[in-house]
Amino acid sequence: MAIARVLATDDLHAPEGFQRVDSEQAARISWRGPGHGTCIVAGLLGLLLCAALLAGVALGPWNAEGLGMVTALVAAISVYVLLVGSLNRTVVSLQDHHLSIRQRPLRCPWPVRFQAKGPREIPAADVYRVWVEEEPAPASRNGRQPTQGLMVMTIGTGREELLTRLKRAEAAYLEQELRGFLGLQD
Repeated sequence: MAIARVLATDDLHAPEGFQRVDSEQAARISWRGPGHGTCIVAGLLGLLLCAALLAGVALGPWNAEGLGMVTALVAAISVYVLLVGSLNRTVVSLQDHHLSIRQRPLRCPWPVRFQAKGPREIPAADVYRVWVEEEPAPASRNGRQPTQGLMVMTIGTGREELLTRLKRAEAAYLEQELRGFLGLQD
């Protein structure tokens, strides 16, 4: 039985932070995934490293030109990662003939934090089952809530994990939306 049916008998409402936009061409569900905080922290740490490198250039007479180039490179990467964490949203597009999962508007340096295999499109006609699986928690996560993965079974490729590291309510809502779009029953 689907997790969406176990959690509620009525339709589930979008979890906090989820947005659904319907248009003639598609329905889009977007939210900020769990990796966005990681991007923000990585960007801020990179900028702190840049500040330390600049202080080193100012204090020491050693190779200021080489250290300046390294600082500029680290700063550029840090700003990009910070922008990814601040601006990006995970977007599930449900269109007439396919469903797609992407990070927008910027390319994410580590898409695996949000999706199982990065951005992709799956023909809607190929999907015949949608379900949620609890993901095993790593040993370092003792005491934390387990996360869920959104899975599909397709004609061409078999079992595929679409999204990872979802909270239970998020996974149930997305499962419900995909089932409705695809016209699948329990």
